[in-house]
Amino acid sequence: MGLDVILYNCNKNKIELLVIEEALHRAIFDSSNTWGSYQYLRKIKDYYRTDEYFNEASLRYLINDLINYQALIPHEFIQSYRLLIQKLSDDQVLSVRITGD
Repeated sequence: MGLDVILYNCNKNKIELLVIEEALHRAIFDSSNTWGSYQYLRKIKDYYRTDEYFNEASLRYLINDLINYQALIPHEFIQSYRLLIQKLSDDQVLSVRITGD
């Protein structure tokens, strides 16, 4: 069970579908309780309640939260975590929807 991350361009066309796998999600949210102080990161904590849309402005805040939080990610997940940041940071991506089950 992962979180679906749908990336959209400026025309609101879907660019890509990513999945935050359950193991990565656990690594982000179970390795530390510090995530609660990250306003945009905490919006994707709950699998069952997550249905978040990030426009261009709020997406930048989410990316900043992810970048600032990466020091707390266990080493074995850092590569997939950085790939998520890289995909979200792509210049073509102007909005994102993140949904759970």
